[in-house]
Amino acid sequence: MPDPKPAPDDEDAAWLGALLRLRARRREGTMMAAQHRMILEVLRRMRGAAPSIRRPLLAPTDAGAYQLVWSYRDRSAALEVEVQADGSLEWLFLDRADGSSEGSEVPEPRLPDRAVSFASRLA
Repeated sequence: MPDPKPAPDDEDAAWLGALLRLRARRREGTMMAAQHRMILEVLRRMRGAAPSIRRPLLAPTDAGAYQLVWSYRDRSAALEVEVQADGSLEWLFLDRADGSSEGSEVPEPRLPDRAVSFASRLA
């Protein structure tokens, strides 16, 4: 899990760095165009819902998908979004306080409003 919430300037720099790395992956061909568009859309919607949300961990999977994970030591909630090469995605929200979870059961064409509604719990 990432460390507790960094200073605002550090977090802005982290977001910029993440966006630049995304663009580089797309240019290198290690990320499909549909994946890139969906990841940017997910990030835009999550940050729009909670402007102070920290950037997620973003990592490729062995199967060619990309995972975005918002999970921090100082938060009792976590959200994972997995974006496939075709831009479809699956998501899982976990409330560590009560053990409840919610998410997609099949791939979805975009991040549903219900998943975005959890952004404030992650900020």
